[in-house]
Amino acid sequence: MSFPVNRKADLRMTQRVRMQTFTVPLQALTLIGFSACGFVLAGCAGSDGTSGVNALLAIVDEPAGEHCANGGSKVNYGPDLNANGVLDANEVTGSSYICTSVGATGAGATGSTGDIGATGATGATGATGATGATGATGATGDIGATGATGATGATGDIGATGATGATGATGDTGATGAIGATGATGAIGATGATGARGATGATGSSALMALSNEPRGGNCTSGGVRIDVGLDNGDGGGTAGDLVLQSGEIDQTRYVCNADAPIFNASAVSSSTTVHVGGGLAMNVAWDGANYWLASHNGVWTMDPQTFVQTSVPLAGSPSPRSVFTVGDGTSSVYLWLNGDATLYDVNPSGFSATGGSLQNGAGNFQLCWDDVSSEYVGRDNNTFVHWSANGAELPTISAQPAIPGSSWNMGAAMYQGRFIVYNHATNSLDAYSRTGALTESVVLSDHGSLSFGISVANHKVWVSFASEWRAYDVLR
Repeated sequence: MSFPVNRKADLRMTQRVRMQTFTVPLQALTLIGFSACGFVLAGCAGSDGTSGVNALLAIVDEPAGEHCANGGSKVNYGPDLNANGVLDANEVTGSSYICTSVGATGAGATGSTGDIGATGATGATGATGATGATGATGATGDIGATGATGATGATGDIGATGATGATGATGDTGATGAIGATGATGAIGATGATGARGATGATGSSALMALSNEPRGGNCTSGGVRIDVGLDNGDGGGTAGDLVLQSGEIDQTRYVCNADAPIFNASAVSSSTTVHVGGGLAMNVAWDGANYWLASHNGVWTMDPQTFVQTSVPLAGSPSPRSVFTVGDGTSSVYLWLNGDATLYDVNPSGFSATGGSLQNGAGNFQLCWDDVSSEYVGRDNNTFVHWSANGAELPTISAQPAIPGSSWNMGAAMYQGRFIVYNHATNSLDAYSRTGALTESVVLSDHGSLSFGISVANHKVWVSFASEWRAYDVLR
């Protein structure tokens, strides 16, 4: 079967992911099921068996050959019979192939790490050591004073025995003796008789797999295939045993993504349009479907696309703009982003006002734009791409690899088809980076200014600002 990936009309290209025929019988076009059960033996009368096992999925590379002419991915699936969290070779009950079309390849994301095994039993306690030596005897009590010597009289009768003196204080306890050597391990007892077989466990639920198209977005920048697996056990409000993998029954999800298609249509290009700023340093450009919007560090203008006549927009309080942008190239609503302010503003020919939204920890000296693939706000801070969700929540940053050379003033980043586009001062080129931060392609600018302050995508053109002017390049596919 084929999974077409739709693209915008002006991209002039379509990619498809080709699926080969499964090697096991199918219950439905995209569902595969099997049963699993098990039993245990004990040393006495057995208890009821366990109810089924978990279904597992493993994706490996498939070389070019019989199943996939250009290679692709082999999807193995089956029950986890030995409950070790790994789909072993003897547990595979079926396979399917996701083949790569010529010119586009993809790979699924790495599976999560399995659970840590249980802690082993504590070893036996060693024998008690010998008792330590007895402490020293306490000191003898004081002797009474000697009486005066009397005259020697006749020898009298023997007197009574005097009282016993007080007992001396107890001496300190001696140090504990060393622990004695561990005794030899006793002989292993005879093996007990085999217990009776336990009752047969309940029939396990069938394992199901479903394939579906994955649109362009955060999971696959250029779209691809989503693979869901789980047990037909009725989890999450589903219906058990109906051979339909419902959302509550999904245990694992993997993606096989299309390779990112090129976004530039040339290796070198000259500017098609040059526009001078009405005042200040040029920042960036937006397109609302009818007019251009221009931002400099001290003003905002609208511009007629035919005559290039600019009209200043009144900004109360004389703020310092950093960006104007739309949520999608050519959409009518225009937004304003100010220096050192995390607030989002609506802007129109009469002025600007707060939208009620803001970006978490978003105040900074960078430009802002919108990524219509992932529905996120995007900016750049030197070699780091920063982004926020549609509701303003801060998201993890993405580091550019290799680093982006250039001036500290060059803080702009534009978005096109889920790719970051920046201007490279060292090579006078436009460089495209993926969502992982990897450099994917470049195009050299045959003409350029002395210092870039911003970059934008507006009206399907890349606009680069050089000091007090904007230059537009028709370089996008």
